[in-house]
Amino acid sequence: MAKKINAANDLIGAEANLGAALVSLDRYNEALPVLKEVEKKSVENNYRNFLYSVYESLGDVFANQEQYAEAEIYYRKGLELTQKASRKEQEAVFYRKLAKNAFNTGNYKLSYEFLDLSKQISDTLLNEENSRQVNEMAAVYETGEKEKRIEKLNGDNQVSVALAQRRKKERNYFILASVLFLGMAVLAYRAFAANKKKKEQLAVQNSVIEKALKEKGFLMKEIHHRVKNNLQVISSLLKLQSHYIKDEQALEAVKDSRNRVQSMALIHQNLYQDDNLAVIDVNDYTSKLCDNLFQSYNIHPSKIKLIKEIEPINLDVDTLIPLGLILNELVTNSLKYGFPDGKAGAIKIELKESGNILTLKVYDNGAGLPADFETKYKTTFGYKMINAFIQKLKGEIKVFTDDGAKVEITLTNYKLPVV
Repeated sequence: MAKKINAANDLIGAEANLGAALVSLDRYNEALPVLKEVEKKSVENNYRNFLYSVYESLGDVFANQEQYAEAEIYYRKGLELTQKASRKEQEAVFYRKLAKNAFNTGNYKLSYEFLDLSKQISDTLLNEENSRQVNEMAAVYETGEKEKRIEKLNGDNQVSVALAQRRKKERNYFILASVLFLGMAVLAYRAFAANKKKKEQLAVQNSVIEKALKEKGFLMKEIHHRVKNNLQVISSLLKLQSHYIKDEQALEAVKDSRNRVQSMALIHQNLYQDDNLAVIDVNDYTSKLCDNLFQSYNIHPSKIKLIKEIEPINLDVDTLIPLGLILNELVTNSLKYGFPDGKAGAIKIELKESGNILTLKVYDNGAGLPADFETKYKTTFGYKMINAFIQKLKGEIKVFTDDGAKVEITLTNYKLPVV
């Protein structure tokens, strides 16, 4: 009976994992019936452990399809379940889900309240963890004191211990001789048996490795999906904050920060949407990044033309994230300062690899850099960030001001993906 229950439990767990994987792949029509069936079985069999993830995945299915009312129903079901079971970490997750859902419906006040509740729970968990660590340190101290007392008692009984050790050695010698004789016989048998089982073990190991690789792929996609979602939440919070900012300079800084966050979110989005988790198409990423910037500054592509000459290069995430932030800053500067008063023009982006050197060029035919560029712009956060990334990637930057603005960057410490 117990085996049947465990088998049913494992089957429901596998179906729950399948549903979550389908959601992470944006295959919502396939995920919905699977998750509904898991919900039904879990309720019938009182398997609460699966209901947490099922309600979260069902909420994501509807939220990602902009069916926010349905999404809220399942997020609240999950919240109620975690509260009854005192599952604080998962309770905080559902509050964050509800906050994002409320934000998407325009209910910013409710979104803030949910975020505040999530933060309170997270702070409580952090305090509990700190208390646990303090108690562990106290236990370690007490253990050290006990060990000192034991050492003192051992010193008082050295004579008895020495006698016991001598008798123990004599007994061990006899046992060792017997074990060696028996061991030789056992080794001979094991050598025979090991040769027979070797092929079977290799087959099992290959199967386990293949399964582990598949599971790793699903997990990595889920991780990149969650990172992208978290970055989107940060971007949404920055957008929400911008509604309450009156100072133009501060508002511009918040917008720049949102664009930087979006440039990183695009990378993780490409990773979880592509079957190959190690490869990112730089040309495709550049197009999406520039589309976001054009939309952010309300610029129609017919007004400012984007020209790309990008070699078919695939870069590692550790290289593409700083490179994406650099490109974000350069294109942003061209859009903000290169074409004042609605002036038309063009921005050109070149990227190529030659002789272990990666070269990025961004230039426009706009108004060009101001005369006080050296004294003003080089002190800004954006320029300092660009220089920090260039130093990390062991590169150089050159700036030209003829017929617009032109920036040329060469990098030597870049990584290609290991396929």
